[in-house]
Amino acid sequence: MTEITLIPVIEILYPAEVKEAEGPAPTGSWQAEPEAWDAYLRRLNRRMGFSDLRSFPLGSRRFPVADLTQTDVALAIDLHLGDTPLQESCGLFGGLVLVEGATPILIPQCCGMLADIASWEALTRPEAFSEPFCLEGHPCPQAVSDSVEVEIQCVEDMEPFELPAPLSYKISRQSLSDGLEEAKRVLNSFAAKVDVWGRERGYPEAADVLLTWQ
Repeated sequence: MTEITLIPVIEILYPAEVKEAEGPAPTGSWQAEPEAWDAYLRRLNRRMGFSDLRSFPLGSRRFPVADLTQTDVALAIDLHLGDTPLQESCGLFGGLVLVEGATPILIPQCCGMLADIASWEALTRPEAFSEPFCLEGHPCPQAVSDSVEVEIQCVEDMEPFELPAPLSYKISRQSLSDGLEEAKRVLNSFAAKVDVWGRERGYPEAADVLLTWQ
């Protein structure tokens, strides 16, 4: 049985003025130059007051939520909201990285959210199905299940997938369920930090708005 993990990550979108102040970014893609991009992102993070976070996958603008301090969480939420009132905001961007061993297999796509864990959970139901999942992001991967095994397919149609994204990857329903249990534990710890941010600002419903899988 394939052993997998699902790592919750948050995507940080940096303001243009911060990037301009830092200077040129690496010229290649983050997949081609992961170390250079990670070093660049760490400089941006320090400039904005984040701790020395390491991206995952390396260079990708995504950071494991388990690594964020309370100060990091507050900065990430404030950056996400900008001038938008909390009640009008979408959830925090990011999602789950599917990992086999130490190798990322599938990353959240553009506009994916941490709340997409609910979409992953739906794939563990004991029945046959074929359906897209992680619908907040684009493009959406497809899942095909025979009730025992789930095949994840990332077939390009109108829009290319951001790599890594497998054409076909099979995983047992049990392995997926096990991976989700640990991911939920990590996200619940992160949600507690979001709640702290909310209480300090008079928003007791902060986690419900920003992490809507709950």
